[in-house]
Amino acid sequence: MAREKSAAVPLEERVRRAAESYLERQGHVNALEMFCGINLLQWAHVERWQQGRLEYLGEEILGKPEKIRAALTLFRQWGEEKNLPSGEAEYWRQTRNGPVALRVWPLHEADLAFRLQYEAADLPPREKQKLAAVPDPVVFEVLRESKCAECEKEIEPGGMLTLEAEKALCLKCARLDDLEFLPSGDAMVTRRAKKYSARSAVVVRFSRSRGRYERQGLLVERAALERAERERREAQGSR
Repeated sequence: MAREKSAAVPLEERVRRAAESYLERQGHVNALEMFCGINLLQWAHVERWQQGRLEYLGEEILGKPEKIRAALTLFRQWGEEKNLPSGEAEYWRQTRNGPVALRVWPLHEADLAFRLQYEAADLPPREKQKLAAVPDPVVFEVLRESKCAECEKEIEPGGMLTLEAEKALCLKCARLDDLEFLPSGDAMVTRRAKKYSARSAVVVRFSRSRGRYERQGLLVERAALERAERERREAQGSR
């Protein structure tokens, strides 16, 4: 069967499908995710915005203003018809000096409309806490030689850097060089190390074959990693 063209599907149906897909998959959905779901916003632009490379994300949303307003209205109607708990999504990016709030639009009223968020009625309290948490900084495992914009240190392929605004920073300049890399793979150690570490960062690498960034692991405090690994060994020894 040929793929259904989005242009042939009414906007109301596209908004509903996108919202319900996110809600089913993760237990919540916000306006920006809905716009990505109906292909009026690309995740690549969201990522650039989260990295501080775009000041306002709203300029990247496709479509005429009337269509964008209509999609927001339909999204609100969908949530109200399903009687879902609503809230205000918080958008952040991490910097060396702490989290910075992100803006979709410069005007408060316009920005507020894009923060509408709906949650599943049975969303566990732990998941609600995650929604309110400030996300970890993102660290990139580089595929080609790079250079830190501040200290000019050469970063070889396989090394790590982070982005602040348009600048690439080595881990030392980003104040992350005291953290230990924990590769993905052991769910128990990852979960506990993240819990015990006061500071952490997500490590990703771009997959050329899939055309997206994929998670490689975490940067966590050494003491947290050692404690998590010790608890794993103790758990295995008690079996």
